[in-house]
Amino acid sequence: MQKILKMISLQKDQGRLSHAYLVMGNLDASEIADLLEIKIADQFVIENEPVKIADIRMLTHWIGLRPHSSKNKLAVIHKIDNITLEAANALLKILEEPPASSILVLQAEKKEKILPTILSRCQIIKNPSYEKIVPQEYLAVEVIAKKTFKERFDYAAKIAETPNLIKILNLWEEYYRDQMLEGKDTRRGLKRIFMVKDLLSTNTSVKLLLENLLLYFE
Repeated sequence: MQKILKMISLQKDQGRLSHAYLVMGNLDASEIADLLEIKIADQFVIENEPVKIADIRMLTHWIGLRPHSSKNKLAVIHKIDNITLEAANALLKILEEPPASSILVLQAEKKEKILPTILSRCQIIKNPSYEKIVPQEYLAVEVIAKKTFKERFDYAAKIAETPNLIKILNLWEEYYRDQMLEGKDTRRGLKRIFMVKDLLSTNTSVKLLLENLLLYFE
């Protein structure tokens, strides 16, 4: 939790708070509220499981109101990895056009169960208590960057059929997000990964998508 608070505190001091955070692992929202000086009247918490469309509709109404007694409003949704598809699509609309005074904090345990369109609109923070499951087929970006084109194509063919492909893509995404937090410009890498995720459900060749993505790694 200290890592989360330290990051948000730094962004607060620099005047660049994100409109949405996704915390992987345990979350104590009260500590974030205290750090941001957001009083209870300006907090909205969803703890239902699964998160349903009725929950997001209430959030949509609440988030459109002006803050009551704080500079900002804080909305927290626990277990976002257990949300109905209808509710997820409604939440996406909030994330696409968030009110200037609102901050959303989502909490989850299984990143692969979250819509890529939601992930792409959140700043992801990994709680130290969150344990990643690394598939056996996984190769880190730095390792792939040292391989020849042929070796990258062979690896693309290998993972194109694995049921762990989404987990592998998520791990690459986490790498680029961590690099971004260190001040590096990784927007192009993230954009390419999001594109692959979006196209996985189409008739596009998965092997071809992966070949194009792996050629970018350097």
